[in-house]
Amino acid sequence: MTNFKNPALKELTDQQVRFAPPARRLAQLTNAEHLLAEVEPNKQYPYQYICFRITEYRPDSYPDLLIDSRDLEHDLCLFIEALARSTPAVPVDAVAEPVLTLEQISQQFNVSTKTISRWRERGLTSRRVVCNGRRQVGFLQSVVDRFLATNKARVERGSRFSQLSEEERDIFCAEPNAYHASIAARSRRSAGGSRSAWVALRKRSVIRSRTTIATIPTRPSSRQTSVRSMLTQNKLFTALTGEASPWKH
Repeated sequence: MTNFKNPALKELTDQQVRFAPPARRLAQLTNAEHLLAEVEPNKQYPYQYICFRITEYRPDSYPDLLIDSRDLEHDLCLFIEALARSTPAVPVDAVAEPVLTLEQISQQFNVSTKTISRWRERGLTSRRVVCNGRRQVGFLQSVVDRFLATNKARVERGSRFSQLSEEERDIFCAEPNAYHASIAARSRRSAGGSRSAWVALRKRSVIRSRTTIATIPTRPSSRQTSVRSMLTQNKLFTALTGEASPWKH
């Protein structure tokens, strides 16, 4: 999430970052978070309405511009992050609602901080707060709740993978084509999507270079794998797809 979808919202963001006083930016940040929580799918929103909700000022520019809800969600996240970066950190006690730190979210959902960083690119917006005398990234409870409601499957997948053992991650490291195709068929994702997940995990250094335990066939037989490795494979399949393994032992 690096580029704005709509030039008008990028222009609005640049104007507020450059010219709005810090206190005003904080208020606009809150307004943008409230608007983001109200965006409904498959709708279009007038730019002037968006601008008014954020700045409390209705402009004369772009009177006919309508912005799709998906583009609006994307650009509102960029707007919030830009204002948060440009605004001084505030004491966590001064925030009107509970604030969770990066570590607290990591513990609550049993995921790594790297996973949370990726969630931030998917719409989990943050603020700069001062907690225990340290400047930290903070997440409003309402923002976390909204992200969880709209990304439940993503959060559950991240939590399931964090619970895998070293042996299970070793097996995933094997990456045979048949295994990716089999997972894809049962998780309603493409084989390429399954492979992309593996590549992403390698980039996160979750999977480290090591000797592969075994290559997992589509339907392992007793001659090819031990009962123990088959049980591990079944658990891994469930962790990655959220479904019961189709393989018997």
